[in-house]
Amino acid sequence: PWCVKVGSRGMRILVTGAGGFVGAHLLPALSKAGHEVIAASHRPWEPPVPVEIEVFDVRDGPRVREVMDARRPDAVIHLAAQASVRRSWEATDETFAVNVTGTSHLLESLADRPETRVLLVGSAQQYGLAAAGRPLVETDPLQPRSPYGVSKVAQELVGALYRRHFGLPVIVARPFNHTGPGQSTEYAIGAFSSQVAEIERGDREPRLRVGWLESRRDYLDVRDVANAYRLLVEAGEPGEVYNVASGKAERIGDLLDILIDAAGLKDAVEIVADSSPRPGDPEVLVGDSTKLRKGLGWEPEIPLATSLVDTLDSYRARTREDLSEGTDHGHHRLRRQSPG
Repeated sequence: PWCVKVGSRGMRILVTGAGGFVGAHLLPALSKAGHEVIAASHRPWEPPVPVEIEVFDVRDGPRVREVMDARRPDAVIHLAAQASVRRSWEATDETFAVNVTGTSHLLESLADRPETRVLLVGSAQQYGLAAAGRPLVETDPLQPRSPYGVSKVAQELVGALYRRHFGLPVIVARPFNHTGPGQSTEYAIGAFSSQVAEIERGDREPRLRVGWLESRRDYLDVRDVANAYRLLVEAGEPGEVYNVASGKAERIGDLLDILIDAAGLKDAVEIVADSSPRPGDPEVLVGDSTKLRKGLGWEPEIPLATSLVDTLDSYRARTREDLSEGTDHGHHRLRRQSPG
């Protein structure tokens, strides 16, 4: 496989959207591997490890170019996104401006530096529909069913365009669902964990309000996903697409049961669930990551039950902090993946 190392400290890697959920776990993983990290977000924040910081919004093309010209990274991991399927229906213009135009700004700023490796982070939502009787592979058709899914297909096409015309070594990841400490309440496991922590503390009546629990999803721990992104930016093959997935379909309701059991609340809470899925929400979405496993030696290491309890623990800790400080700063840090 293609592999790049620059100097004794590895590569100089700029991470967009570094202030979001995945960034909080990716920055330490890159630093631990010996890379020089530049963390970029669209608003000021405090990274979890000492790294260089840039603040810019990917929708601001001139500012993106200014940063890339000044920093001259060896590689970019492009996390910046409007990453919520639900919000993409409510804010379609923002979704396309961040996910498509923002990606175009990034790649245009690197067009005259074809030695810069770029990892574009897509989504399982690009597939839209499950494959019959098997996990999805990278060559399956892309049939997105939400503006978010469409925006990620478009992002990937923009990446392919810049690879063909300017020789940019663009690699694409299509991650399936992931969870872990710090996940936003915008997503199912974060929302479950937040409510369970509030019920445990006595700040909420013992009633959980949740979405449709019959969908089945492929879940990984965010720390395993961060490790996959590190391997891909180091040694992924330019022009290739890689699923980041467990290969197992988990019923969402079963994951909720694990969290309830972990809190000792079995038979003590009422569950109020939606009777049908959200518009465009596929019933099953599970991926095959053989290409990533065989090509780069990646293997997920953290059991899903551990991921779930760690997510719950992060909400238990944050809610205690919020009570003692009298602020909502902890929840401010849990916003969805940032656009810059």
